[in-house]
Amino acid sequence: AVVSTQSTGEKGDRISDMDVFTQPWNVASSKDNYTFTEPAPSDLSTSTLKNLTQFNREWRKGKQPSDRFQLLLSMTEVDVLRVFRAEIGLGLLGEIIEVIQICFCEDQMEKVCELLTALPKCGRFDLSLNFLSHKEKLALKSILDSVSSYLGLEKVAELSTLYQLD
Repeated sequence: AVVSTQSTGEKGDRISDMDVFTQPWNVASSKDNYTFTEPAPSDLSTSTLKNLTQFNREWRKGKQPSDRFQLLLSMTEVDVLRVFRAEIGLGLLGEIIEVIQICFCEDQMEKVCELLTALPKCGRFDLSLNFLSHKEKLALKSILDSVSSYLGLEKVAELSTLYQLD
């Protein structure tokens, strides 16, 4: 049994004394018909990611590399620079490189080149490079070899320097 420590002289303190009990903040508790509507799933191609938190949420939602690759393809260079203005999250650069290597095909060459050119302009990029594994660096070399016909050898050499692959 719960014992109340309040004096009996106080007015309106007990729930049992209330005639009407309303919870305006809790619509599910009302006696009216309540229907829950599921929020619409986000459409990555039409929405722009505004910050790193939104990007990370969408990135983690994508369980398959192809889902994550579509997220990357939906981003413009401006989006990349805005989202990663402060930094590219720890380990995220390596994940991005692996996803590009797995899903990349020639008809997306322009978009992949745009991403590869934008990432070195992001905050704390050099720090992210320090955490790339040997496997991720090899994947990056493979990607740069694949895009060399599109970018040209001079631009690939410049990117190799930026990504510290020399």
